[in-house]
Amino acid sequence: APRLTISRQHAGLLEARKGNTAAANADFDYLVNQFGGNVPVVFLPELAVGYGSIGRREDAKRFADQIFALAKERDVGAGTLAMAYLAIGDADGAAAQLEIAAERVQKNEADQGFFSLMHIKSNWFGNRMLDEPRFVALRERLGPRG
Repeated sequence: APRLTISRQHAGLLEARKGNTAAANADFDYLVNQFGGNVPVVFLPELAVGYGSIGRREDAKRFADQIFALAKERDVGAGTLAMAYLAIGDADGAAAQLEIAAERVQKNEADQGFFSLMHIKSNWFGNRMLDEPRFVALRERLGPRG
């Protein structure tokens, strides 16, 4: 479904994981253009991580900064913030947010960044940082494998 935005987002992330930068660029840029500069919060974390994974650091930072700004106004969730930190390569920031998320899971509390946490838990976008020992341990604390 090439016109369905969520499909393009996931296609871009998968293309980035396969190393197909041109296709990933096309998918991510398509999304940004579809939203005319007003990207809904649900797309921000994956766009930030996606752009970061293909070396578009300025774009990754731009979307991460949008998440950080939103977090000052409302609860966007530890999962969403963790994705923003992953996008810009801030391991300590990502780990701090995942610690918050793991504590919420332990207390059976909701996190507004639930979908981001699922992506992080499975690391389906192939972020190398998430395969480091401290992140493997944090990911395990996010709940059972599903």
